[in-house]
Amino acid sequence: NAFLTAVNHERHAVHSCQSAFDSLTAIWQRSAELDGWFVGDYLIMRDHVHFFARAAMEAKSLANSMDTWKSLSSRQLETKTP
Repeated sequence: NAFLTAVNHERHAVHSCQSAFDSLTAIWQRSAELDGWFVGDYLIMRDHVHFFARAAMEAKSLANSMDTWKSLSSRQLETKTP
């Protein structure tokens, strides 16, 4: 089990809209099928997120999982936030 915190680049407040919330939660809901990590409770703040995650037996490394999550979320948030 892991408790993770991810801070936005230069602490930009990109999580303060519904589309950001929708994007992040959609990615986390698919995380188990994408890389073998199950995301549980989370807290989305304007410029960072906290969440709990647990790896399946066949999961990618935590570093690889975070890279996947950051890549997907940054691309989606770029197109959805003002």
